[in-house]
Amino acid sequence: MARADWSRVGSDLRLKITGETLAKYPAVDFFPLPEQETIVGHPAVQSRNNNEIVFRIPLESAPKDMSSLAGLVVFSQQPNSDDRAAWQIASAPALSASRPAPTRGIFTFLLFGFLGGII
Repeated sequence: MARADWSRVGSDLRLKITGETLAKYPAVDFFPLPEQETIVGHPAVQSRNNNEIVFRIPLESAPKDMSSLAGLVVFSQQPNSDDRAAWQIASAPALSASRPAPTRGIFTFLLFGFLGGII
């Protein structure tokens, strides 16, 4: 089982993948699947330990509140070998800052109905 953690540092995203399987595969790449309005540079491995790898994904053009990106983590014994496998990484949903519309009580509607009847 793998775990993906995202962080944003300036105009870059950092993707930290943690999983026991990673130690068995020396060749690991991340292929981003950006939305239409997002342009990303080539992801690069920033650091790697046995069970953890951190990718740096430069954002050329992206929303300021972007905190994650969908994509594929592809791993194998050798680059471009036939034993490649992949994990799909889903983008986290964007948090909305808007508040839900306030609910109106029956007395509010009766008041507006009364005022509309007077007019």
